[in-house]
Amino acid sequence: MRTSDFDQLMIETDERLREQGVAISARPFHAVPLIAARMKIAEEIPIDASASGGQITPANLYAHIHRWYDQRYGDRLKTEVGPGNIALEIRGEAWKARLPLVYGAVEIVADRQLSTEPNPAGIRAGRGDTTPTLNVLDTIESLPQALATSLTDEELGGLFHDFLFDFDVLQELHSRTSNDALLQAAFTDLDVAVEKLVGNKPDYGQSRWSSLQFTEKALKSALQRANVQFSRTHALSKLAILGRDHGVFSVDDDLLANIQCTAGIRYGGHPATLDQALTAHRASIRVVAPLTKQRP
Repeated sequence: MRTSDFDQLMIETDERLREQGVAISARPFHAVPLIAARMKIAEEIPIDASASGGQITPANLYAHIHRWYDQRYGDRLKTEVGPGNIALEIRGEAWKARLPLVYGAVEIVADRQLSTEPNPAGIRAGRGDTTPTLNVLDTIESLPQALATSLTDEELGGLFHDFLFDFDVLQELHSRTSNDALLQAAFTDLDVAVEKLVGNKPDYGQSRWSSLQFTEKALKSALQRANVQFSRTHALSKLAILGRDHGVFSVDDDLLANIQCTAGIRYGGHPATLDQALTAHRASIRVVAPLTKQRP
């Protein structure tokens, strides 16, 4: 394919992804299969080939797509430095919590008294010999003090447990992203899943699909690290079988069932609910937990 034809194809694909509400930082990874389909490329696309001038081929397609996006959007492709965002459930509603980047020791607590100082990381600095504290409730975006105050001990304990588990899993996975394009893409999908779940314009179908994509890419990353070949598939059960057969990981089939969905769910073909999207998001983190030291 000539460079001029490729550029026009990229413009059309990027416009399509924008209309679907895909974040700029996530578009390079979503664009690869779309461009490959338009170019009638059936084989797996290498993810580490360098972009060369002239003809665009299957061997260098991935690199050309990422170079196009880098030239178009620059720093807007960058994602947050922390492990990302998660959704926590409070009385049947989903709330976004921001996972901070933590260096050194920090004490994680669940304190009903929210900080009065703007601090999206939720970390309160230590004084003297005291250890800095991370208040789980301070990480929850726009949480009202009245709601925080009214939380029961059981609710507070549940939030603390869910946050701590997710933080441990995602922090360890995130530490591996520097040289892993699949994991980088997975964390972008995680953020999209949360944003479409709790944003001002929720799209529960897109959230469910993004949770599937997060899980799929994280599992494929683990297989790739173990030099296990896998096909281009969105069927999590097939990846789970490969993981078990090669001793790479073992995941809960019931959790996979809560995540698996069809691509049509993004377009309203199979209406999704808040509960289904939240369940898929929560399950996705538990499915990838065996890739770390944590267990669901």
